[in-house]
Amino acid sequence: RKKVIVLGAGVTGLSAAWKLSPFFNVEVIERANRVGGLATSFRYKDCILDYGPHKVYTQIPGVLDEYKALLGDELLKVHKRSKLWLNGRLIDFPVRMAQVLKAIGPLKSIQLGFGFGLAILKGFVSKKRPVSYKDFIIQRFGNAAYEAVFRGYAQKVWGDPAKLSAEAARIRVPQTGMFQMVKGMIFGVKNNPSFSADEFHYPKKGIIEVSNRMASIVKKNRGKIVLGATVTGLRLKGKRVVGIEYSNGKTRKLSQANHVVSTLPLNILLRMMKAPQRMIEEAEKLKTRSLILFYLVVDKPRIINANWTFFPEPQFIFNRLSEQKSFSPYTVPADKSVMVAEISCDFNDRLWNSSDSEIMELVARDLEKAKILRKEEIKEYF
Repeated sequence: RKKVIVLGAGVTGLSAAWKLSPFFNVEVIERANRVGGLATSFRYKDCILDYGPHKVYTQIPGVLDEYKALLGDELLKVHKRSKLWLNGRLIDFPVRMAQVLKAIGPLKSIQLGFGFGLAILKGFVSKKRPVSYKDFIIQRFGNAAYEAVFRGYAQKVWGDPAKLSAEAARIRVPQTGMFQMVKGMIFGVKNNPSFSADEFHYPKKGIIEVSNRMASIVKKNRGKIVLGATVTGLRLKGKRVVGIEYSNGKTRKLSQANHVVSTLPLNILLRMMKAPQRMIEEAEKLKTRSLILFYLVVDKPRIINANWTFFPEPQFIFNRLSEQKSFSPYTVPADKSVMVAEISCDFNDRLWNSSDSEIMELVARDLEKAKILRKEEIKEYF
């Protein structure tokens, strides 16, 4: 059979290997010593923890069937619960009108309504297409809503909303405007899966099980998965890739291939392909945001009655809290719970270079502020 080399054993790379393995001789090369990429899990003492919260959810026909076939009875159906911190209160998300009005008060409610009315009037006068995330939100919801609800979270997670593409807002903010938002707040958002679903699926023993199952099928089909191997170069014949050079830190190897599937970062791949310099320079300009996942272990069965709790306000260091046990009770012992605080930052900035104990002080302070945990309740952190 012809040979296919897949670069990267994340979910994308393993999906390709899984589907190709009945027809090709497949070899997967992965730099890490585990499969799953960023959508994977690790063991900590007697716990199975994800690298940040993951879920299985799709509106694309057939995809959930693939997951069910892959995981069988190991795929749990989970009732979704989300919370949002708004003006000193934890409220349900998707939001409900009564809770919002109680949290923001009558004066702020009037400001939001006035801002929305102004946005509608401006929309009639100007048909200007929004360029940035900020433009998009203000056009549809008004400046007051942008400042109160949207700006803080976007700034924390992705950076300056004025420098983010409007496309990011189109994808992340499903409502088309305030009318739809208010309608959802009054009547709920049931039967509107593009906005929110009541359930999602999750593997019993952590998100890594998705990748473990795919890897197992690849091996059953006589495929090979090489872990702890860094791709160092591509062997080219004209414009065609015919082989992959890689190293395990001790020895260098060359593997021949008829076809190559790559999930490597674009700038690394282009350099290896000896692409035109201008193309490489453009790829190098692509920026990513860094994320700190800060884990907290407590000796109590549960911490928060939600899968996710969002904190849009800049006064909190974290963007979101999640509790591993809320995804699967089989991942953490019954008398313990593990929560992860997601903290966005820029690579190599002050926060990125802070010690665990320094971050702990900031996280504990904000958890106490939100009345979620007291510092003395936290038994371990990392």
